[in-house]
Amino acid sequence: MAQDERTQLYFAYGSNLNPTQMAERCPGHRVVGRAFLRGYTLRFRGYGRDWAGAVGTVEPSAGSDVWGVVFELTPAHYVALDRYEGYDGPDEATNLYDRVEMTVGLESGGAVACLTYVIRPLAEGLPSRAYLDAILTGARHHGLPAEYVAALAALPVAAAAGADVSRGP
Repeated sequence: MAQDERTQLYFAYGSNLNPTQMAERCPGHRVVGRAFLRGYTLRFRGYGRDWAGAVGTVEPSAGSDVWGVVFELTPAHYVALDRYEGYDGPDEATNLYDRVEMTVGLESGGAVACLTYVIRPLAEGLPSRAYLDAILTGARHHGLPAEYVAALAALPVAAAAGADVSRGP
């Protein structure tokens, strides 16, 4: 799929890095390459029902970078992603995420404008083990920098529902 006026670039930094998930949500998407969002950090906010924990977002943070992947998507792909990401439209009060344009640096050089999803202001929380594992699977699959993957792997996760956290391992 050659990029034209019907396709747009998308920067994935969360669970959409997972190749299986992206294949299900956006069949036929094209990977453009690894990229970073300079001056931002990955945070977890709100509550994703599908994930039983806080979900990822990017927030400004001097000296930090969020690594991810740029995909080329069609309008139909965005319809599917909008549904999964809780984006009902520009400035809709019901949005969980807003779809915004950001400029990311490509690992191969240069910078490109991409759309990405940024969560509305919600309380910070911990991701579920399943959600963080989906991100890690994608980060490893796409070969994101080892230091970045190690930092993700070291993040705390929410206790599983019904888990007895009063006892040690």
